[in-house]
Amino acid sequence: MQELKNIRTIRLPDEVVDYLQSLDYEIGGLQVLHTHAMNAGVPMKRTRKIRRQFQEKFQEYQLAKQELFRTYGADYQACKRWWVDFQEGEMHFEE
Repeated sequence: MQELKNIRTIRLPDEVVDYLQSLDYEIGGLQVLHTHAMNAGVPMKRTRKIRRQFQEKFQEYQLAKQELFRTYGADYQACKRWWVDFQEGEMHFEE
């Protein structure tokens, strides 16, 4: 028998969701671009530039997620995990 999970949900401002989602898409795109560049024989200088862009965008995304949790997750510090549903504009906390 599967255990029922206690999940709390809060609505996030649209601009916050849009910003996080755009970072998520950029990271995914840069990751694919980097892999393609490595496999397609793109000059190493250009491949390193793409990797650096990915790393910078990934760091920005991680910092944004930390700020998001600090701002909206203060009441859920003991949660097991949390995530953002971009489609619904909600932040979920599993307790």
